[in-house]
Amino acid sequence: MFGLFKSKREKYLEKSDDPLAALALDLYCGDNQYNFAYYCGGTDTDWSDWQGFKNWLLNWVLAGECSEAEVLDCYLEWANPLTENARESTIKGFDSGFTMFDKADPNSARFFIFAAYCSQKLRG
Repeated sequence: MFGLFKSKREKYLEKSDDPLAALALDLYCGDNQYNFAYYCGGTDTDWSDWQGFKNWLLNWVLAGECSEAEVLDCYLEWANPLTENARESTIKGFDSGFTMFDKADPNSARFFIFAAYCSQKLRG
């Protein structure tokens, strides 16, 4: 019954077999004060706001210890675009926002797997 109230992102992360899915789920809606759900509620940020996501990642998850350029480098490593055109498109999406970062799209949960990857890579 409680599954009816879970977001598509939450359901995606719970079903994911990615090794970082549990950490991603914790970052998304875990029982802590640095999760994205808490951030959105506390800052009145829309759950589909890419710039809000980057701000949360930089300032809450990474605690201001990393630059946006470092996070972009980490994203490029994680996303691994195979061609120069794909790389340019990925950088553009990172800078201005990805259309797939919509809370209604269950695949947008992958960005929280990236957040987990980034937090482990850049914070150790």
